[in-house]
Amino acid sequence: MVDNGNAIARYTQTAEEDGYQLHIVFWEIAHPLPPEHLRLAIFSYTILHSQKDKPCFVAEIQLIDECLQKAVFADVLGQ
Repeated sequence: MVDNGNAIARYTQTAEEDGYQLHIVFWEIAHPLPPEHLRLAIFSYTILHSQKDKPCFVAEIQLIDECLQKAVFADVLGQ
């Protein structure tokens, strides 16, 4: 849980596509709308597996992580 009330899960998966090994980072953000609803946003970032430890990609993933922790969602249900 982050300060804005959102719950964030971050996880990684590997995959293969067209012979390329991929590294995929996922973020799932849940924002509660009591008493019965929540907003759920899912983001992914895919790079080649060989790139996952390169500083530029590590920095990009960190930037995405920091931005998503600050995500703001509407606190009312839409019509």
